[in-house]
Amino acid sequence: MAAAALLVMFVISIVLSVILTPIALGGSMMTAGYTPGPGVAIVSTVVYILANGAVGFYAYRLKPAAV
Repeated sequence: MAAAALLVMFVISIVLSVILTPIALGGSMMTAGYTPGPGVAIVSTVVYILANGAVGFYAYRLKPAAV
């Protein structure tokens, strides 16, 4: 289950990064001379919080195995 949670977190991180990065940067990542600014740090932080929150919620909701 831990491996599944890590895989889900990885997929969520990629999907959110693909969606949020162009929004935060205004689609300017493909220009020549691009240097990452504070927008990239903000997107990375938001993605980190959302992905870890989703996986943490999933792990919290898991029922312990019957002994």
